[in-house]
Amino acid sequence: MLRTYGKPIVATLLAVLMTIYDFVDDQHIDEIEWVKIAIAFTIAVQTYLVPLTPEWPWMKTVVAAILSVLQVLVITIVGGLTQQEIVELIIAIATPLGIGVTPAVSHNGVGSNP
Repeated sequence: MLRTYGKPIVATLLAVLMTIYDFVDDQHIDEIEWVKIAIAFTIAVQTYLVPLTPEWPWMKTVVAAILSVLQVLVITIVGGLTQQEIVELIIAIATPLGIGVTPAVSHNGVGSNP
């Protein structure tokens, strides 16, 4: 299962981690945290939906990296950088890295090159 769906599994686990971390901090999820969570789950969904192709075996990772840059911008620009947000930055940066090194096979039978 991990060899076939590794990339979306890693992206989903990190999105769940972002959600749990945002909630555990103050037992509340505010508007900005909802945006961060939405970006994290968008990364997970795109990682599942974007097919692997022989021409662009790195496409899932590139799209995740672009969305992670948006995540980093939200974290750092809105309200400034706090100590709590350093962990969020680590999660945001780890997401495309984890997607990049995890194997996957699309429904078209094309495998990734982790």
